Amino acid sequence: SPALRNRFTEVWVDAVTHPEDLRSILAAQLTPELNSGGYGERVLAFWQWFTKQDVGAGKKTVSLRDLVSWVSFMKAAVASGLTPPQALIHGAAMVLLDGLGIGDGASVARVRELRELAFKQLLSLLPPEAVAQLRPKEGAIDILPVSLASEAGAVPQNNNSVGTDAMHDDPVGGEKFGV
Repeated sequence: SPALRNRFTEVWVDAVTHPEDLRSILAAQLTPELNSGGYGERVLAFWQWFTKQDVGAGKKTVSLRDLVSWVSFMKAAVASGLTPPQALIHGAAMVLLDGLGIGDGASVARVRELRELAFKQLLSLLPPEAVAQLRPKEGAIDILPVSLASEAGAVPQNNNSVGTDAMHDDPVGGEKFGV
């Protein structure tokens, strides 16, 4: 809630939206490895792009809580063995992209279009050698739409992208995880 209150006082706090403020918060939240790799800037650049997109009922809002959740996921994912590019893509999918179309009146076609645009935008923020790290292991399910991943060079053209144990395969090439 934007209000801080006790029984005598209520204080309203404006949302943090200035890029410099967000940059400082992201830098404080990220690990030195992710900071030096420019991942705070990538998150901020994606936030600036994403908040300008029309999602049916208007522009999509991304709160400071969303950005901190994304960065927290990235730190945990990298500590668990994912590469920073993998953590960036997975974090964006988990925090922002998986919820597109829920309660905003957007059509299925618009949601698909926006997801694909968002993945293209994320890939454009990464250097080509980092995009190459997004190649899934043989038999794993790919997080990126196949056409987009092929276009970015992250997936071989003949990849069937469906594993025998699809619910437990890590989509970006790490170890299997249990549910």
